[in-house]
Amino acid sequence: EPRGGGRLWRLGDKVMYDPADGGEAMAVRVHWARPLSGRGGPVSLMAAGKKREIAYVAGLDGFDAESRRIAEEELAFGMILSRVTAVRSITLRFGNYYWSVDTDRGARTFLLTSPENNVTSPRPGVFLVRDVSGNCYELHPESLDKRSRLQLEQVL
Repeated sequence: EPRGGGRLWRLGDKVMYDPADGGEAMAVRVHWARPLSGRGGPVSLMAAGKKREIAYVAGLDGFDAESRRIAEEELAFGMILSRVTAVRSITLRFGNYYWSVDTDRGARTFLLTSPENNVTSPRPGVFLVRDVSGNCYELHPESLDKRSRLQLEQVL
């Protein structure tokens, strides 16, 4: 059973949460409950500065209009996924994969250490790559050029 409700509001640069049960207002961070595979689904409100969930809301429709607007703004800055538009090169050296790609946010280079652990497929035809710095890149191989797909064969 989803729990939550309540109201979000801003106090300076903080997002505050008033619980539906009338409890004390607190500063929170707004996240997708499943950030990679569940965008658009359940939302988790975490205590600011802590790894403790304060509320779980089944979706953005669980908020009033103003709280929803604030949640959407915060979620937009949460985990930004860059979409790979071309793979320039993937070079394997000493067990590490060095990537050079073009994304919808510009050219990027990054290091991938373990494809088995850092490349996932949340749905058919879509791959998520997490580099050593924790950045995530979204791949849609069918939308890439032939050269890019050949480069990906080393890893996928």
